Amino acid sequence: MLRRHADTCVGCDQARRSRMRKQAECEELAAMVAQLSAEKASLAAENHGLRLENTRLQAENSALQQLKLQGPTMGQDGAIKA
Repeated sequence: MLRRHADTCVGCDQARRSRMRKQAECEELAAMVAQLSAEKASLAAENHGLRLENTRLQAENSALQQLKLQGPTMGQDGAIKA
């Protein structure tokens, strides 16, 4: 009878340690999810800013290309403007 009680206690201890390991793993994964979510938000904001800058630069480039195609023009003072 004493042996059976000892075996039962060993099983309970093993189960408790297993639950504790699983709990620690869940907490670690939750922390990782929080970190990755914050990183995702930061990258999304950076991506948005870069897309806006890209749009602005494309418009600027298009305007400069149009000026280049038009060639030099004469100003009111008769000087050639680029």
